[in-house]
Amino acid sequence: MRTVRITALVATSIWLLIQPASAENRIALVIGNGSYEKVPELPNPPRDAADIGRALERLGFKVMQTKNASAHEMRKAIVDFGRAAEGAEMAVVFYAGHGMEVGGENWLIPINAELRSDADIESEAVSLRSISLQVSKARQLGLVILDACRNNPFAAKMKRSLNTRAVARGLAPTEPSDNVLIAYAARDGTTASDGDGRNSPFTAALLRNIETPGLEISFLFRNVRDEVMAATNREQQPFVYGSLSKEAIYLKPLATVETHPARPTAVAKLPILQEVTKEKINSRDNLERNRFSPEDAQRVAAMGAERRCRPLLSGKRKATFKIFISSSWGYGHPKLDSAGELAVMRC
Repeated sequence: MRTVRITALVATSIWLLIQPASAENRIALVIGNGSYEKVPELPNPPRDAADIGRALERLGFKVMQTKNASAHEMRKAIVDFGRAAEGAEMAVVFYAGHGMEVGGENWLIPINAELRSDADIESEAVSLRSISLQVSKARQLGLVILDACRNNPFAAKMKRSLNTRAVARGLAPTEPSDNVLIAYAARDGTTASDGDGRNSPFTAALLRNIETPGLEISFLFRNVRDEVMAATNREQQPFVYGSLSKEAIYLKPLATVETHPARPTAVAKLPILQEVTKEKINSRDNLERNRFSPEDAQRVAAMGAERRCRPLLSGKRKATFKIFISSSWGYGHPKLDSAGELAVMRC
């Protein structure tokens, strides 16, 4: 009975952890606006967008890119992207450039915008809401990433024609629909740094983390937050809006192998099991950083570790190991005591 249970967990874990990342199921739009016609140029956004676009391509996304886009070009790109996003597994938009809040609504600024008055915003800019609606067409995840919270030179010269529409610093908070996340380079009401290097601090941190295998989407942005805050002496805090279901989502799954129905003995020899077991059992640091969901930790512990370690255990060590199997390592689960850790590490 125990062997049958472990075999079932092996199959379930493979199904959960190994997700194909085909370009047909993943679509992305990347926009980098830097060559503004009415305000000083921003050097980083086109580079930021190009680097993120290449990273997304390596992650299996079909990437649509536009650089230094006018209002017409931005709107057309968003419509084309939305049509391609119908039924996609994931839909991602990355935007780098100027953005602003007017009257509680967020707008992304094309390079040909003049914005003499706050009344011009609907005609000359692109609403964040319109982009959020397009990514929401994806089945699993809609993601909007905005490196657009810079100090905005348009705001200082914009004429206020409507007393009820304040022009605020940074971007306003947002409430996306289910299964949509919107990530800001700096939390609402604050501004982001452009940095001195090739990329902004936010994009640089995103590039360091976005292709990490087995890094769940929530922890990807937690890593980015911590790195940006460290790089800016805590002056810039990235922020993510939206909520997801309990399903773990990976831009890059832990491993990609082709799976076919097989006997339990053949499944147990797959490289993915060896890799996952090594990550989960032998790397306490990875476990404590919660790169894997509680469910993954529990299943992999049960399927791989017990089978590999059981013949080597006896007496007290065997009892201790069973405690490890039942508690597992992972977020929200109890941790092993020192005796338990020692027993597992000695397997």
